[in-house]
Amino acid sequence: MSDGGLHFSEEDKRSTEYIYWWRRWKSEKRKLLNSHYEYFYTEYFDVPKVFYEDKKVIDVGCGPRGSLEWVPDTTTAVGLDPLVDQYARFGISDHKAIYISSGAESIPVPTESFDCVFAFNSLDHVTNVDACIAEVRRILKPSGLFLFMVEINHKPTVQEPHTLGASVVERFGFDVLDLRTYRQVDNAGCYDTVKDERNRADDDGASDMWLTAKMRKKR
Repeated sequence: MSDGGLHFSEEDKRSTEYIYWWRRWKSEKRKLLNSHYEYFYTEYFDVPKVFYEDKKVIDVGCGPRGSLEWVPDTTTAVGLDPLVDQYARFGISDHKAIYISSGAESIPVPTESFDCVFAFNSLDHVTNVDACIAEVRRILKPSGLFLFMVEINHKPTVQEPHTLGASVVERFGFDVLDLRTYRQVDNAGCYDTVKDERNRADDDGASDMWLTAKMRKKR
């Protein structure tokens, strides 16, 4: 499948995204949990935590949970999200990451300035997929690491207006080191679904799947 589906205003998208996180914040007793992230950035993709020491990393579409709280103290961590200002109420000022309020279509950082770029459950949320892919390529250093997780083949929603297929991986033009697809499990979030290897599925054309990929930018 390609980028298809409904079209929503940027205001509608951002409002819906904020409301989602506000409800999560309330349901988690005003403390968004983030301890699950370390596993996915390290063990899941077979990247030792020490690899990130003295690296410069950026999480594109980071959300307010503190997705980079696990990084070593020597790591320069940047979280990018267009709702950073609104997320202040959720306590992101207490996180170790430097937050940048920006969409991923035009990231205000120098070219080839990051050793690692991450995009977990965010690419189908953006306004322009191709522009975001181009920016990931631009800001990542040669031989840099890109870790990717995205829902594929789903019906478009206000928050996730793009229907992506497994072929989205090819659009980055990176070397693919690891690629997996999973069946969406009813009432399970993306991380619980992906963490359970029993949900692995090779039919990447089926509806409501999750795709994960570890890639490296060519020299």
